[in-house]
Amino acid sequence: AFQFDLRTVSQFSCKFSLFLIYISMQLSSWILVLVSVIRVIKTVLPLRYPKTKIRVTRKNTLTVFCIVVIALCIINFHFFITNGVITEDGEASCTSLTPDFRNFDEYVFVYIDFLMMSVFPAIIIIVCNIFIYLVLKNMKQRRASTTSTDKVTSDSVSRVTRMLFVTSSYFVISTAPISLHFIVDSYVRPGSDDLTQAKLDMSFTVLYLFQFSHFVINFYCYTVTNKRFRRSVKKLKDEVKNRITRHGGLASDSHDVNSSAERSKNQSMDAVSKSHY
Repeated sequence: AFQFDLRTVSQFSCKFSLFLIYISMQLSSWILVLVSVIRVIKTVLPLRYPKTKIRVTRKNTLTVFCIVVIALCIINFHFFITNGVITEDGEASCTSLTPDFRNFDEYVFVYIDFLMMSVFPAIIIIVCNIFIYLVLKNMKQRRASTTSTDKVTSDSVSRVTRMLFVTSSYFVISTAPISLHFIVDSYVRPGSDDLTQAKLDMSFTVLYLFQFSHFVINFYCYTVTNKRFRRSVKKLKDEVKNRITRHGGLASDSHDVNSSAERSKNQSMDAVSKSHY
């Protein structure tokens, strides 16, 4: 059962699985980029350029997101051409179809993937965070002369920015190693001995799992750095607890009513029995 490989079921399953894996990893990076850019638009532009007409709406956010998805689909579409199921010595494998395609996958696309998943998103996120930091620094310097409303706004922006710093930093830390591993593997694995290949396989497994740790730790980063999120979770927990308690109380009251009715019925039957005697 553990030898079953879903990718070798058909040509489409092989091509689509590779396409889906790479586009999902890259898209997760660019979603974080979009969050950073939106934070800059909502934080920096209104303060430095009050007359700007750029606004973040659901429509233009969805439009930009669709553009990013289409661009990533174009970049990764080559998997439907370069990869497929090949059977050698009775064993099927999902791999590059020709030596030229293999050279492209191993020595060209690994750099494209590294740029799209780690380098470009990291550069944009760092630049956005620098802009936000400079704006917050100026706001803190003017706190003494601002109103309480401005202070509340500044505190809110600071919390969101700290959350953004933590999540974006960990994302870069978790995605860069696996991308670098693909590059190193392309040059080291060909012609290597069994021990070296075993080390590369172990490195891939560890770094691949470490990359996905972002999606787990991201949740805890939100809870630690975002007070509003923690309050919402606490409120939700209290509401669930109150509903459970309320339903438990209703069940208890219903049981008490039934018990009282049963006692009254028994007393009436006893009275009737005594009257016959």
